[in-house]
Amino acid sequence: MEPLKWSREDELERIERRYERCTRHLADVLPRLLESSEFREVVATLLGEGWKHWHILWALFTVLFNRHAEAAGLGSPEGTGCLMQETMDDEGLLGKLDGQNPTPPAFLTVERMKLGLDSGVAAFLTQLGYPPRAGRGYSIGSFTKIAADRFQFMTLDVDHQCPLDTL
Repeated sequence: MEPLKWSREDELERIERRYERCTRHLADVLPRLLESSEFREVVATLLGEGWKHWHILWALFTVLFNRHAEAAGLGSPEGTGCLMQETMDDEGLLGKLDGQNPTPPAFLTVERMKLGLDSGVAAFLTQLGYPPRAGRGYSIGSFTKIAADRFQFMTLDVDHQCPLDTL
């Protein structure tokens, strides 16, 4: 597979798709979480650190997906890949999984959200031809920093409407 070519215009389109997809996938989960002052504090902290709403939505999707994949015993790349395909095919699946086993707001810490974003960014960088190097130690935030430095990852945004707009 040939790496994606990066351009500002393409990235803005990807950001639009992230808003659309994450908002749809989190539609059943986000209202419950937004009732929690604990979760709203995490969101406020991340916004204060320069995160955009799409960063928060993407990190939240990743954290919830990984939590439910682990709870289902899908620790292998093949297993999580199958669940990811199911999740992409059924936009309500993440909400159903979380409805059966609700994620406590206390689970969604600032550090866990940063790890969630960094996990998504690692996949994004791999698509761009910058895969993580085996055997190299990475700290939480290192992939996000690379994407910020090379691809304006922390500064680009698009006009949007999402449930986080009220915060």
